[in-house]
Amino acid sequence: MLELVLDKEFINTFHLAYNGNEEYVDDFCKYFIKNLQKLKLVSNYIDIEDIKTQAKDNPLLELIIERIPTLDFRSDLLTQIDSPAFPITGSPFKLVLTGENTETCNNRRKRFGLEYMNPSNLSDRWKLYFSQRTDICRKTTQDIEIPDEYKFDSWEKFKSFSHPLNSAIIIDFYLLAWKTRDELDKNMRNNILPLLENLLAEASTEVPVEILIVSEINDKFPIPTQNQRVIESQQKIDASLKLLTKKQFNLNIIVHNKMNYSRDFEAFHDRSIISNFFYIESGKGFNLFRDIGRNRRVDGNTEVKFRFIFNPQNFYSVFKDLKNLEIYNQKLENSPGLPDHLNFYPHKVNRLLNIKQS
Repeated sequence: MLELVLDKEFINTFHLAYNGNEEYVDDFCKYFIKNLQKLKLVSNYIDIEDIKTQAKDNPLLELIIERIPTLDFRSDLLTQIDSPAFPITGSPFKLVLTGENTETCNNRRKRFGLEYMNPSNLSDRWKLYFSQRTDICRKTTQDIEIPDEYKFDSWEKFKSFSHPLNSAIIIDFYLLAWKTRDELDKNMRNNILPLLENLLAEASTEVPVEILIVSEINDKFPIPTQNQRVIESQQKIDASLKLLTKKQFNLNIIVHNKMNYSRDFEAFHDRSIISNFFYIESGKGFNLFRDIGRNRRVDGNTEVKFRFIFNPQNFYSVFKDLKNLEIYNQKLENSPGLPDHLNFYPHKVNRLLNIKQS
């Protein structure tokens, strides 16, 4: 379940939002709020009678409570949203609407990897999540006839969608299916490390970022063994990423193997990145670039698509993939009887798998 965290002062001062770009404010109200689904409202109103009374004189609040069946009232809300425990308890998907000043919002966004909006910064922040963005589909090409904003020709193109982040799951069955160590090293240099570095551009500074990679591991070659490939992949990525960022993170790998599917299991999407705000898809996966001489070039023809999770068009796709991944995850164990085989390393946790947690 998604959580919309609402400080009543946001409602009381919402008129200030129209000092910015009205197109983005209207999209927030008339598209996002109007179409809310599967959301719990967490607020500092006293109780249901209080919020209903206040809604009589406030169309935005009335629209919110009409769309949200689950209400959670917390008198100490402003204290909670300033706590390091806030991002890691309850739903991992939270959007905070507050009446506090912009400097406070900016500070908490950086600390916790969550979005904090007030009426003053709403139009500026909503550009990122705007439902009518025309650049959400990027073609993997270096064709000069394709406008720059419509192509994905380097990992720096993630910057157009840089967003608060404290958790990420990368699902790509071929990402770590390397045959030789040289192949792993090249893929780390061209894809894995620049992907992670750009994805973490606005990641939390106070809450350790949870990163989970789901991939198949090549077990057709006896040397190195399957478990050595899993461990080596994790340790190399972990050590190299620490050289690129000072942010704390926990990196885990889950091995995908259809042998672990239960009967009638509906597989999760095999080429996607899920963060606590975006669902990023790639038809070819994320081995998108390779070395050509001294240059890094596009490798293959596909599209990279960026989808805002709170957008009602996208929520159910994310929910279904995470639900099925958690079903798969629950079955996984590392058996002492199979010392040369691992199903995960070092752990199999990620807070995004708690999507059903309310």
